[in-house]
Amino acid sequence: MNTNRLPDGTTLLLVALCLALVAVPVAATQDSTTLSLSSAEAESASDTVTVTLAADASDVAGYQANVTFDPSIVQVQRVSGADYSDPVQNVDNEAGWVFLTQSQANGVDDPQLATITFEVVGSAGERSTLSFVESDTRINNGAGEHVDATLDSGAISVGDGGVQSMGEGSAATDSGGEDPAAGTANQQVTPDTSAPGDDGDDGGAASGNGTGLSTPMLVGGAAALLAGGVLLGRRAS
Repeated sequence: MNTNRLPDGTTLLLVALCLALVAVPVAATQDSTTLSLSSAEAESASDTVTVTLAADASDVAGYQANVTFDPSIVQVQRVSGADYSDPVQNVDNEAGWVFLTQSQANGVDDPQLATITFEVVGSAGERSTLSFVESDTRINNGAGEHVDATLDSGAISVGDGGVQSMGEGSAATDSGGEDPAAGTANQQVTPDTSAPGDDGDDGGAASGNGTGLSTPMLVGGAAALLAGGVLLGRRAS
């Protein structure tokens, strides 16, 4: 009589290791596409600063973005192209948004899409978040297909005229170590935008769209397979 013999522990161990080696690189590339706005600090009120709209993706042939800002702190002065031609643009400095779009025949890897120059109209210590309106923001590849991307917001902070830089979310201090903006709340805008294609989403920071499994989940699955292989190997022996 023929008897079906279970695979030994060594065989199951090799299978589990192969699955882990294949699955982890796949998971690591799931959330690699990003559309982002850089951050900047103005040295003082009435200064101008420039931020960059960039895509961390391959074969980018077109984009559109609706960016909101606090109009009591900054105002759009100029929008220019970078790796692309100057975008078609629509600016509303009263409501606090700027819509820009451009496309071309050939895709570009990791392009700097455009630059936005702002004039500071606020006071020292204030900060304006630069947020995407998610429903009005997207990138396309060379085939004209929409590419899901994580959206990273930026910000513009207003200094007190000093030359030292300040990190994200921290306040500059004067020579005595005191916070010059003490008691002043950071201001963020959530305007009701009316740019083309806006479906009523506010200007809050958009969350990522990645749907891939995380690396820890896959590694955990591989570990479970390893444990099962050891147990089966013991039973088979």
